[in-house]
Amino acid sequence: DSLATSGNCDQNDKDGDLRRSILIDIDVVQAHVSRFICESDDDTVITVCLNEIQSVHQPLVFRPHDQTPSSSQSKMELSVPSGLRNLGATCYLNSQLQCLAQNLGFVHGLFSWRRPSIDAGSDIDKRMSTVLSNMQSILARMRYGPE
Repeated sequence: DSLATSGNCDQNDKDGDLRRSILIDIDVVQAHVSRFICESDDDTVITVCLNEIQSVHQPLVFRPHDQTPSSSQSKMELSVPSGLRNLGATCYLNSQLQCLAQNLGFVHGLFSWRRPSIDAGSDIDKRMSTVLSNMQSILARMRYGPE
């Protein structure tokens, strides 16, 4: 069983949002952490791991300003990696962009690039600049949300 399909999951999704969250039964998360991450039954070690997981996921969840985070003791809110809307036969390209978005070396290199001045370069250079600028925008929206 994967975490995404185990237990009772409530998905929060709004049209246009790029980062969603799911609420997963805390018992399911604890079992997964104990078995696959900590490889321990020590409650203290598991609690430390759960707190670390929560601290990583919490800033990645985007919600409307009027919505508050879930405070349920029986569930843990985890961010779902953001994706791209399928525009018809774009799922393969979307999956490649999602993989690249998780490659920190690629992301760092892409965001280190700066657009040269408009007058500089050939037509091919201008087109490549447009592609790289658009890719920066897409990956930024995937990582940090639509705003």
